[in-house]
Amino acid sequence: MTEPRIDDRATWPAERDALLVREKAHTRAGGGIAAARRRLPMVEIDPAAAVVGPPGRGLEAMAPRHGLIARTDGRPTAQWSRLASGVGA
Repeated sequence: MTEPRIDDRATWPAERDALLVREKAHTRAGGGIAAARRRLPMVEIDPAAAVVGPPGRGLEAMAPRHGLIARTDGRPTAQWSRLASGVGA
């Protein structure tokens, strides 16, 4: 890593202020991205699908929570179910 340049005292506040503007823009962009993620649509799960987890089957598998989050690594559901056949059996 290279060391930062040495400059006069008047330069530091000006460069810090410019960096602060960029940092605030970055924070706002991150907040917008997080909000977009929260607005992603949900997908209904087939009621006949077997849900199995360490605590048991069905609702017991999700205890104490009442929701289910499933990650598919971006694969379409049909392909994912084919790849994951037998998982949890």
